[in-house]
Amino acid sequence: MFQQKQQPKQKSFFSRLSGIASIVSVAIICIRLAWMGLISVEWAGLIMIAVVLMAALGNTATKLGISAVAIYLFSKLVANGNEAYFQAIIGSFLALIIALIGLYLVIKGVFGR
Repeated sequence: MFQQKQQPKQKSFFSRLSGIASIVSVAIICIRLAWMGLISVEWAGLIMIAVVLMAALGNTATKLGISAVAIYLFSKLVANGNEAYFQAIIGSFLALIIALIGLYLVIKGVFGR
């Protein structure tokens, strides 16, 4: 008869900490890219606001989105405006990510957790 309202699930301390770390790292890269003139200040601001929104929403898809933005920005920073070098860096990141995911699956399978 009387139904209790379910409280929203609280985020863990480490979940909040990872969101904050993501925001800080993307903000630093955006500021550096804007300083170097590789992206405009407006784009840097929009990217930072988008990352804050994704971190605040906090589901798995948004965390993947934050990671993708960070990889993109880091690649832009390292490539220093060279498009061919940028594409090579993105390809290297994808290869590294695939290898790390494979290692994760192997370790997870061995230890069964």
